[in-house]
Amino acid sequence: MRKLLGHGELLLYLDFDGVLHHENVLWHPRIGAYLSAPEQYKLFQHIGLLETLLEPYPQVRIVLSTAWVCRYGCAKSAKQLGPRLRQRVIGATFHSRMDQDMFTALPRGKQVWEDVRRRKPSGWIALDDDGVKRSLDLIQLWNANAAWI
Repeated sequence: MRKLLGHGELLLYLDFDGVLHHENVLWHPRIGAYLSAPEQYKLFQHIGLLETLLEPYPQVRIVLSTAWVCRYGCAKSAKQLGPRLRQRVIGATFHSRMDQDMFTALPRGKQVWEDVRRRKPSGWIALDDDGVKRSLDLIQLWNANAAWI
């Protein structure tokens, strides 16, 4: 069995909505993603902050754990991050061989945990606004080896 990208590495599971920008993102067939939020909020407004936070940790790779991947695919979603973060992206928790309805029915914590079990990273952490609202709390799943952040 071949090893997945991220095997033995340090991984950041990254959500977009509620993390890199306001949580209230809507989709329209003609204009794509847009925020329904006060004017001071912009899509991907916190990319610079995440770049700064990760700068001392060049070994950290990113796995996208966002609904954007189900809608746009991994490559197109990663393009939204800009070059500095995009070069760290090694994949996503969702991929085309999965049943999308079954995947999206899972709590986010379970989606992440299943990917952790497949990739077997040396350490991982999830940056997500969904953990508190779901039955499978990401904090309980956080690998103790991920104390590098």
